[in-house]
Amino acid sequence: IPFDVVKVKGRWASDAFLVYLRRHAQILAPYMQAQPVIHKAFLHYTLPPIRH
Repeated sequence: IPFDVVKVKGRWASDAFLVYLRRHAQILAPYMQAQPVIHKAFLHYTLPPIRH
């Protein structure tokens, strides 16, 4: 499920749900790592951007 859908379904008014997901990354990690495509998308949306 794309994060935009989670945001709408969860009625999140902001991107605060991303902070929520970051806090629960250790719990989610084993489940996410079992599906590499989903894991990559999760990291893309939850990790802060790299700044040079």
